[in-house]
Amino acid sequence: MKMSRRSFLGAAYGAAATSNFRLHVEAGNPGTRPGEKSGPGFLTAALSWEYPTKPGKSQYGEMLLPYAGVILRVSLQENLQNPFIDLRLPENKTSFRLSVAPDTIYYWAVIPFDEHGEHPEAFSSQRFITGKPQIENVDDDRIRYMNPREGAHWQARKSRGVVQFSESEPLSPWYSRKSYMGGPPPTFEEIKSRLPVPILDAAKPLVDLYWYCWKTLLGIWSFAPTAADHQAVANILGYRNWGAWGSTMVFDSAFMLYFARYGHKAYPFIEWLDNCYARQHENGFICRESDSNNREVYATFPLNPPLFAWVEWEYYRLSNDAERLQRVLLPIVKHYEWWMKYQRRNNGLYWIDGLNEADDSPRNDLMYYAVSANSYQALAALYAARMARRTGRDDIAQFFEGEHGALRRLVNERFWDAKHSLYNDLTKDGRFITELEPGIYCKHCHMFWPLIAEIATEKGVEGMVRELTDPSSFYRSSGVPSLSADSKGYRNDGQYWKGAVWPPIQSIVQEGLLV
Repeated sequence: MKMSRRSFLGAAYGAAATSNFRLHVEAGNPGTRPGEKSGPGFLTAALSWEYPTKPGKSQYGEMLLPYAGVILRVSLQENLQNPFIDLRLPENKTSFRLSVAPDTIYYWAVIPFDEHGEHPEAFSSQRFITGKPQIENVDDDRIRYMNPREGAHWQARKSRGVVQFSESEPLSPWYSRKSYMGGPPPTFEEIKSRLPVPILDAAKPLVDLYWYCWKTLLGIWSFAPTAADHQAVANILGYRNWGAWGSTMVFDSAFMLYFARYGHKAYPFIEWLDNCYARQHENGFICRESDSNNREVYATFPLNPPLFAWVEWEYYRLSNDAERLQRVLLPIVKHYEWWMKYQRRNNGLYWIDGLNEADDSPRNDLMYYAVSANSYQALAALYAARMARRTGRDDIAQFFEGEHGALRRLVNERFWDAKHSLYNDLTKDGRFITELEPGIYCKHCHMFWPLIAEIATEKGVEGMVRELTDPSSFYRSSGVPSLSADSKGYRNDGQYWKGAVWPPIQSIVQEGLLV
């Protein structure tokens, strides 16, 4: 919805300077009913202004002529000193979206310029106040996943059915990359000479395995979209022939990129994530799965943990590409806002739905409050804060640092099972699922998320290490199992969440122990 400054700010919050052409702010909260337009919320805002013109003469006589462009400045200071946004935009650019911190006053101005320089006499400025974080207590998927794009595929539970397409949304509403450009990804042979070379003189089998991983990644998992009406903005990271349409997952992509980042000098593998930002909805939702042409796939519950900030930051640590951090911060913040609004209870705890709700873990029959859901949200806050600090957005960083601290307190107050010295889930009535009956355990690999999220206490780390070094629990010859060996339902026959060793879990544990 469009709001003038008077209707948004009220009479007490008028313009801070002259207003030679009108400015507008969209802020507040997204639409919350089917068919209602979804706009920016409490972590995002959209600024817009009239097309800047000036009186002048042309071959046709007296006319309104365009300036060459405008300078956009946004600051936390009324005098617009130390702006965190200071951009020269072309004359046909009349809007700008940005991340904001909740419950904060911002000042912004638009200054036209032409071939003679800036025109301060046409300066227009305004201030706006952002809203407070809100929770939308809905179980209506038409609201949470509003406006799935045309071409989406469905494998939904009967209880939820299909979320109908209702309004067309463009690709990348919160990201600068709007369309696919460039050719297919390189082959392994084309870039092998630019990939890191391992130094393992006495371990040729490991070196062979290393190159096999790169060859498999580039030969099977990396490809260009093929459909004329594809919805990709970059090459695809996925598996062409998985299921009826092919598949690419947020979760899988994050952990493959954690490996692929070491090849950043050979190819910008991180651009795979651009397809996730492209299919983001106006309200911030990102479907966890897409097909081989980046069309959404809704299977059971369409969420994966919000791992984008973690992966982007780890990629940055090797690439030093601060410009990319600047570009991706906005869609990541918008995605976090969606989680806060639609996946959070009134007590501040997050829903688990989305990681393994339909899988075979015994945990799913017991759990109501999940340590994992709250921990990986803390992980997102931790790395979003680091991204914001690096890109000069101290206001955003301060908010996310507060989020990380609040989630640390919640997890340690609610999910630390002191009797068994580990983190675990709770039943609806608040009991730990660790040992609901004497000697009957349920300990799953997702209890290790507090480590990598950097929210585990010293005794929490000690308890996790104890489990990881116990042969009767998580210390197995093949790695960390998805369910501990002393848990009810554990099987070592490869069943998905009943003891199988899953590579991402090894990464979560390994990296969690390093921080």
